[in-house]
Amino acid sequence: MPKQWLLAMVILLLPGNLIAQYPPVTFTDSSGRVVQITARPHRVVSLVPTVTEILMKIGAGESLLGRTHHSVLPAGLTGKQIVGGFFKPDLDQVARTDPELIFYSDLQQQVTARFEGKVQLVNLSSDS
Repeated sequence: MPKQWLLAMVILLLPGNLIAQYPPVTFTDSSGRVVQITARPHRVVSLVPTVTEILMKIGAGESLLGRTHHSVLPAGLTGKQIVGGFFKPDLDQVARTDPELIFYSDLQQQVTARFEGKVQLVNLSSDS
């Protein structure tokens, strides 16, 4: 995962009192889409286990509403809604969380078909 995405995730999901000092974040995701996020998202679904783990480790767990059953680390994920698996997320369950932001992978193109234009989508696919 390129450093710019990790930096964007950290800035976006810092505790609310810290985010006020940062301007909007703009970056290009793995699909080539230019993403601009102007405010800290409070309702996030992560369909990528490594992204879920990073979100939890940077202290953004309170914003994380949904994860896949493949996301098992760190221990603080207990109680976070499971919205299917990495290879087959349950898009109806994702929609019921009413997310502001969804992190997804290239392997989950059905997410784009369902949520494009309705929810901020960020494709963060790993190169390794």
